[in-house]
Amino acid sequence: MKYCIIFWGQNYKINNNPVDKSDRSTFSDIDFSILWNFYLKNIIKPLEEEGHKVDILFNIYKNKKTELHIDMVKPKSICYLEYNCNIKSGNWHFINTHNVRALEHVNHYQKKNNISYDYTIVTRFDIFPYDKITDFYIPDDKVTTLFKQADYFYIVPKILLDDMIEMFKENIHAKTHEYILKLKDKNISCQKAYSRNKLKFSTNEDHTNLPPFIIFSRNIFNIKNNNYKYNDIWRVKDFDNMEDPESWRGMSKKYCRFSPNKCENISDGLASDCTKDVDFS
Repeated sequence: MKYCIIFWGQNYKINNNPVDKSDRSTFSDIDFSILWNFYLKNIIKPLEEEGHKVDILFNIYKNKKTELHIDMVKPKSICYLEYNCNIKSGNWHFINTHNVRALEHVNHYQKKNNISYDYTIVTRFDIFPYDKITDFYIPDDKVTTLFKQADYFYIVPKILLDDMIEMFKENIHAKTHEYILKLKDKNISCQKAYSRNKLKFSTNEDHTNLPPFIIFSRNIFNIKNNNYKYNDIWRVKDFDNMEDPESWRGMSKKYCRFSPNKCENISDGLASDCTKDVDFS
């Protein structure tokens, strides 16, 4: 199998004196240098160990660490983005446009190099995985997402890549947290990587029970004590070496993986009750 991972967004941003604490975009630090090892350990190497080929593409802004990150990852193709300081958090047209550009970059690279990716993984520079992607089932006829609102990480099989681009274009002003519902309107099925009846969300302000597999860097590595630094410290087992993927705990028993015959189709609201707990600690 051939996989393409397309990273988009901000790879580096430090705000020593944030002006607007109500705006998430001005109140979080990002440094992809910290996060790359997590992608190596939990996505790229596990896929390669199963015999898959993995290519990396960048949709990236120019800043003082861009060349460092390019040299560190050595992506197959790079698209430079133009930074706009006037964009605020929650600008759905902006986010949808980024998703379109990311997927179109993959399409363009495939056609230019006469290759075809079996799966495209769309992700951002400001998040990181702390579990292995090979621990859950990825279908070849459904879009895989972590949960219904997870617009920052999803996996598209090749037969749905063009449909995914078309969906984002048709809903360019829509809230990206609702993209699963927009796919349903196009009769495109989605699989949630974790069982609905096992994965519970916290209603507390500390967000101690966020979804597994992916965490925002702002939730963990920000040294500032801000409203968007979630209380995810239960996942860390070695606080002195948080930047090392080995210092993080694996999946706990309360989460559930899917096998090929036990998928949850979240487009039609159905959930399987026959999934089996697995200990990935």
